[in-house]
Amino acid sequence: MEKKDFDTISETTKKAIKKNPIGPTKVYLGRLDLEYDFQSCSQFELSLAKAAVSATLQSKHETHGLQAFVFKDKDLFCFRLDPWPEKAKLNLLPFYETSPGLTALGHPEVKISQNGNLTIAIQQILPDTYFAICWNNKGPDIFVSFSNDKDEETAKKHAILNHSLWFKKGFDAILEEHIQEWKNFWSVSAVTLPEKNIEFLWYYGIYILASSARKGSNPPGLQGLWAMDGRNPAWRGDYHANINVQETFWPALSGNHLELLDVWIDYMHETLSKVEYDTKKVFGTEGSFYRCATFPNYTVISNCWDPVGFAWSSTGFLAYLVWLRWRYSMDKKWLKEKGYSLIKSTFLFYSANLEEEADGKYHIPLSSSPEYMEGSPQAWCKDPNIDIALIRKCCDWIIEIEDTLKIEDLRERAKEIHHKLVGYHFVDFNVPGNARVPEGTPVLGVWKDKALDRSHRHPSHLMAIHPAMDITIDGSEEERNIIDASLLQYLALGQFCWGGHTYAQMVSFAAVIGRREMAYEFLRKYCNDWILPNGLHFNCTTGLNGNSYFSRPMEEKKLKNPRKDLLTQARDLQLTIDSSCAISCGISDMLVQGWGDCIRVFPAIPSRWKDAMFIDLLTEGAFKVSALKKGGKICWVRIIATVDNLCRLRNPFSDNNFIIDGESPERKEDLLIWNMTKGQEINLFFPENKDLNLLQEAERIRGLKVEWLKV
Repeated sequence: MEKKDFDTISETTKKAIKKNPIGPTKVYLGRLDLEYDFQSCSQFELSLAKAAVSATLQSKHETHGLQAFVFKDKDLFCFRLDPWPEKAKLNLLPFYETSPGLTALGHPEVKISQNGNLTIAIQQILPDTYFAICWNNKGPDIFVSFSNDKDEETAKKHAILNHSLWFKKGFDAILEEHIQEWKNFWSVSAVTLPEKNIEFLWYYGIYILASSARKGSNPPGLQGLWAMDGRNPAWRGDYHANINVQETFWPALSGNHLELLDVWIDYMHETLSKVEYDTKKVFGTEGSFYRCATFPNYTVISNCWDPVGFAWSSTGFLAYLVWLRWRYSMDKKWLKEKGYSLIKSTFLFYSANLEEEADGKYHIPLSSSPEYMEGSPQAWCKDPNIDIALIRKCCDWIIEIEDTLKIEDLRERAKEIHHKLVGYHFVDFNVPGNARVPEGTPVLGVWKDKALDRSHRHPSHLMAIHPAMDITIDGSEEERNIIDASLLQYLALGQFCWGGHTYAQMVSFAAVIGRREMAYEFLRKYCNDWILPNGLHFNCTTGLNGNSYFSRPMEEKKLKNPRKDLLTQARDLQLTIDSSCAISCGISDMLVQGWGDCIRVFPAIPSRWKDAMFIDLLTEGAFKVSALKKGGKICWVRIIATVDNLCRLRNPFSDNNFIIDGESPERKEDLLIWNMTKGQEINLFFPENKDLNLLQEAERIRGLKVEWLKV
């Protein structure tokens, strides 16, 4: 880099890829085809509440009912086809017959054998893992069990044994247990909105995460568990740590499902020694530096643009997830056993690799701002603002954690780095005359003397505002002006090069700076342009308008419904789950926020939502918060402490004629403050709302006619 010999860097990267051509992080085992002469007038429906598919299939002479589900937390797929067609066949089509790209990997062919009325398929995935699939051949109830092991016979034995156990238990009993487990899952929190498609997206993001994050298993990558039939996973299905992993797990926080986030953080904890070893090898220092793109078991491969792969921000971004896990649980035992070691290792990397220069400041010697200028040599930089924000916050995390755990190890070093770290870089921006900020207000740049100069899908230079929350609307007037001006400059560059994940993040961004109508507008754009009718996100706009760099070329045909026909017409669809999950988090951020040790109820819902309700969403500080807005007026709030902690609530009521059921608070300006104990509950409401029936309120809100604004 010092020699500016970018050709050598590029050539070295190409050789590394050629020498070690690791394929997709996941190889789906194949497709189980139900072969029978069904007609095309079938109808399928997925119930998020039950996590089950129901369908009606029509054959020549009769109608068949179908139920299907993957057992929650169990390696079992069940389906019932009633009546069962006598000549129906179940055939496994291996992945190497459906996907040419996967065929090229050279895995051994599947071994298929019979065991009575069972069919067993054994697929070896190199080098030494055997997957066994076992199913009965005739219905109406079909059970498909799975097993894997380092030994072929052991994998086969377990698959047969598991099938026998489930077959004896019976379809109805398994389905009942499966539905109950999902009922328990959904009972933890709830959202009710007057626009059904928005409410659906909140549940959908959590559902996708819950369906692909299982304790004890590898965490989901860019496509969750799913590989598209007939093609290789986009980006080889890796873990992309510049924002994609973070967006995927965000809804686990406010959605009150920290067990889903633990799937990722447990993985980080288990692979920490490998990360530290790689850091020592590359940087020659202690601590953990996370490459942007990796495979399970922290398998490193050169499959990312060099400036992106070696950006320091991936490290801070992942540490930020660990920090949020602490802030939303306030679990000191977890912090001591897992959280502190992960954040400490990140801090040690920063501490060892920052360079003090003649100006007395610590500097980041070489990094990049995620995907800005793609993989070009000009993307390498010194002191990008995103890194400065994350290092500042990491220092704050170390100080708070060591104060909490009564440790004096890195606190003084963290204070020194925070004090001496190079400051944020600002650039001039000619604010339009009708702007809401004073003329001459500087804006956050990408790095020193470098303004963002093009529409870009990653607002990473604004990390200090969101998600790091280092510059907030609760700060000084100068900070608020910087927020407004920086946002205005980013928007002035246009949205042509934004992706679906950009809109998802910008919902949360707008929400935390109090721009409620803007948050709603970004939500509308995502719904209108970035998802198919089934809710899935494919990294391209869902129409023929061509108003986005990420529009996909489509065949010139007169399509009756471009959105529905996109799946069959486009040739380069790239399924990812991060945007779906992030949108769920964004909706939660519109409903409740807890940053800065302060709970804000309905801080960013649009004016057209006169009625809305949420139950037991989790906030920082480990509080479960519920609230109801009725007729444009917040009329009921409930707070439950999950740990002993100080609760600060920004008074959500329009007047002081409200009742507090529970301990009286301390009042400080617009804050209501309680020193709460674990399990303590506080209810606040207007007199006429004392005896609310929450189920009836939910049904009432869902019955309202609030039309979707389609543009």
